[in-house]
Amino acid sequence: MRTLILAIVALLSLTSCGKEQIISYDQLPSNARTIVERHFDRSLIAYVKKDGAGSFTEYEVKFNNQDEIDFNHKGEVKSVDMKSGAVPSELVPQQIREYVAKNFAGQTIIQYSVERNGYEIELNSGLDIEFDNKFNVRKID
Repeated sequence: MRTLILAIVALLSLTSCGKEQIISYDQLPSNARTIVERHFDRSLIAYVKKDGAGSFTEYEVKFNNQDEIDFNHKGEVKSVDMKSGAVPSELVPQQIREYVAKNFAGQTIIQYSVERNGYEIELNSGLDIEFDNKFNVRKID
């Protein structure tokens, strides 16, 4: 019983550390700031949100035009959701860009995410494509 109570207390303390909070742009990891400054209009930032703690920390940058980019605790891109155009090509691995250019000429990537076992994209046609970690297509929907 004591072990169960300690486990519950530990779980509650972990979840309380993970509350979302609005932060300043300058509180983003430097890698994330570099990506934002290189590929987006910083003046369009609506807010920056931090969620979690330690290696579980995630950051969300939302823009006034509804574009969104999410980062992990190291400032690495987790996902990009574009409402105003295509995902900046430099943010998508070359193998995925080449696959789309070869098989879906004229279409653009409007969503990109890094998943535990690979990558997912959505094209402007609404087609979703999943890749494994070696960039083999797993699923087209």
